[in-house]
Amino acid sequence: MNNNWHMRTSGQELRERLFRFYSKNLEIVVPGFTDTFVCPICLKHFSFEDSRGTNKLTPHLSLAHIWSKYLGFKQVSLSCTNCNNTIGSSFEAYEKAHIESGSDKNSYKNVFIGLPGSNERVKVDLNILQKDDGKVVIKFDPKGGSQRLENQLFDAKTLQISVLIPKFDERKANLAYLHSAHMLMFHTFGYSYILSPFGNLIINQLNYPKKEIFPVLASSYSGNVANDPDTGREINIYLVPSPQQQSGFVIISPKIAKLENLRKRIYIPIDKEQFLNQKAREIEVEGIPIRDLNYLLNEDIAKDLVFTVLNSVFRNQGLNYRIRTKNFTQKVDG
Repeated sequence: MNNNWHMRTSGQELRERLFRFYSKNLEIVVPGFTDTFVCPICLKHFSFEDSRGTNKLTPHLSLAHIWSKYLGFKQVSLSCTNCNNTIGSSFEAYEKAHIESGSDKNSYKNVFIGLPGSNERVKVDLNILQKDDGKVVIKFDPKGGSQRLENQLFDAKTLQISVLIPKFDERKANLAYLHSAHMLMFHTFGYSYILSPFGNLIINQLNYPKKEIFPVLASSYSGNVANDPDTGREINIYLVPSPQQQSGFVIISPKIAKLENLRKRIYIPIDKEQFLNQKAREIEVEGIPIRDLNYLLNEDIAKDLVFTVLNSVFRNQGLNYRIRTKNFTQKVDG
């Protein structure tokens, strides 16, 4: 599937196209389901009419950004309008807060500085730089406030200042990147992923963000990532097939311009217990690149959860995505 048509169609046309795309995949994975879309977040079921809106009625299905639109990315998937307006919006807010904190590049935005013992503050952006000679330099970029206090703070005679850095919740930011990784996995593998044991874990975590259901990890990645030799596209998903205790997926975000082109790396294991192995937290991107979206509509692949190598892992763990099919096929009104 080529994502270029995302740019050439209206919102309604794109919703309808994605509906047909995903519903076809669902019919392959769960025979008997026709003309149905299941939200990848809440698992409620929707008909084709739910993808269409009128002047008086908002469609029940919405285009959902895979990577935050705040970061300038336009690739979209599909979810129900309720999940997109609540869960999706919340995670995008976490992601925005993470970017604005500058926590990935030794800089902090909207920091307040002042003199010890005084409640008066000046807002600045703070950058911590290490020079070649080993010296550490702290730079302040004033953002407004008392000119008198600014003059005092930056006077050569001032030996001490206080810095108030706004508290940032790193776990919430990691949840935001997990949400993006989940939507990209769904967009690539469809319901064979949603019905998998690890897909189920992530769905539960996204619906209950305050609970510790899935160990949420998202690390920065600044190295070069292999490109598709045919198209030059940056590859976002890698399958890590071995060793077995580390088998899983590594999802890599596009370059984040607001974080000096860093990329985020999200690791999704086949088994939650893999996180007990410290090496899994430091896993390198040495896997099989996933180059396109042909898996969704390939019947043999979609029915068997995409990869033969993963099927052997599931058998060894006594897991199979079909164990969820019975519950999944009990329809819930959208």
